[in-house]
Amino acid sequence: MRSGVVAVDISNLQQPPGKGQVLRGLFSPGVFTALAASDSNLFVAHYEGLRTLNIENIDLLWQVSFFPTGGRAEKIFLKHNLAFVASGFSGLWILDVSDPQQPQPLSNTLTGIGGYASDVVVSDSFAYLVNQVFYPAYDTARGLWIMDVSNPEQPNIVSHHPGIARYPQVSILNRVAMEDQLLLMTQPTNPLNDSTLEIIDVTDPDNPNSLNILRG
Repeated sequence: MRSGVVAVDISNLQQPPGKGQVLRGLFSPGVFTALAASDSNLFVAHYEGLRTLNIENIDLLWQVSFFPTGGRAEKIFLKHNLAFVASGFSGLWILDVSDPQQPQPLSNTLTGIGGYASDVVVSDSFAYLVNQVFYPAYDTARGLWIMDVSNPEQPNIVSHHPGIARYPQVSILNRVAMEDQLLLMTQPTNPLNDSTLEIIDVTDPDNPNSLNILRG
């Protein structure tokens, strides 16, 4: 099966999307792992970069740009005209996407040797990046990295919370979500991919505080 992005008519929520409701597909090799929309554009984490699609006419999706981030782009977070891309072994990329046809790289930050950036959220002037670790020798890179991104051209790492001990080389990636000043981080903890949810208070970004661990 081809992978890609499709536009689906969901005006009738009582009817599951059928073949006739798929308005237009944009297919490409590689895996599309995350989407983020802004105005008339859709920003897509696609394999090793950021693809920008024009969605003004949903009957005709078309690509307007591609920026290679390397390391496999896993997650995008949009804030104003900035795109924060968790890019696997290439860490965190921050791009200026005010001109969707020509994304401009502002910075690229690596977090720990062997760390694999799998998710990111941004709140106020801080980026919260979650690292996966696939090789036990680099286990110190795992967990939550907090960066001051008030100057997106020079992000500053302010703290690192390794999270709970976890099992490397699993197929489920660490994920993160945020509610107020609480950060929720999932972490596979054994070879069976059982996930554990850690609740972290990030009121003080310099000193993240683990409040609770919920085991699945």
